[in-house]
Amino acid sequence: MVRALKLLPVVAATVALVAGCGSGSEDVVAADPAADVVSSTPTPAVVKPPLPRCAVVWVADQQLPDEYIGCRTGGRTEEKSLRCENGQRLFTHAGRFFAVPGGRVFMASGALADDAQFQRMNRVCSA
Repeated sequence: MVRALKLLPVVAATVALVAGCGSGSEDVVAADPAADVVSSTPTPAVVKPPLPRCAVVWVADQQLPDEYIGCRTGGRTEEKSLRCENGQRLFTHAGRFFAVPGGRVFMASGALADDAQFQRMNRVCSA
């Protein structure tokens, strides 16, 4: 009962607004039916090209592609990297290869942590 009493002013205001509307042609507003229709055409998804095969990308003394973000081996994706202070990334692969995008691919003579060139690049990256 209390709820009905609270709704009474809202109902009365609505009735007053509807009753105040004229019925002449000057009061009729033509509606564009197309404006109320929501497009049912789905937005196409952005399709990313597949990652290159690691064996093709990680070749010693070749250039790592500028746009490199990772590679695939079989069904597995690899994208191991260190984020440098300047925003660049130092990528590694298979515990032996390392490079920055657009730079030369180096192959460590042993473990990455023991390779002098990798240590230099890592220091520059961290500075």
